Amino acid sequence: MKLFKQSMAAAALLTAGMMSSAALAADKVGYANIQAIFQSIPQTQAVEPALREEFKDQMQQVAQLEKDITYYQEKAQRDEATMSEQEKKDLQAKLMELGRKYQEVAGPLKQGLQQRQQEERGKIFQQIADAINTYAEKQNYDAILNSTSLLYLKDKEQDISKEIIEILSKTK
Repeated sequence: MKLFKQSMAAAALLTAGMMSSAALAADKVGYANIQAIFQSIPQTQAVEPALREEFKDQMQQVAQLEKDITYYQEKAQRDEATMSEQEKKDLQAKLMELGRKYQEVAGPLKQGLQQRQQEERGKIFQQIADAINTYAEKQNYDAILNSTSLLYLKDKEQDISKEIIEILSKTK
């Protein structure tokens, strides 16, 4: 296992070195902060409200179940001393049923929401990549690097992040 980790680390360094040497050989190199672009464009801000609307009914159902569970838990604590054994059993059964319903609704909701978020993120990252490629071709860049892979860059003028944000802000 240790040998595997070492070989993976060596492969990563070799790949980074090859990318760096290829970038150094290029005449015009730029970089972009992909994460900053992602967080700044309107497409990203539009995803959450759209997903909330898409999953609104299920979210409301989960919220109602949470309220019901809380109500019956508080009722059990508050009225336990005055309840008969049958009332306690009925209340426990009610809580168990609500808990089961909650799991049936909340689990698929969480999975569906995560899947849709991933799908939307993938679409946005593809739009970012397309915009970078188009911009790089029009501006005759030989290479565009992700700023997170840069350790040092003397010339900050090669940052094309603002231009990409402007391009993507104009498209929806």
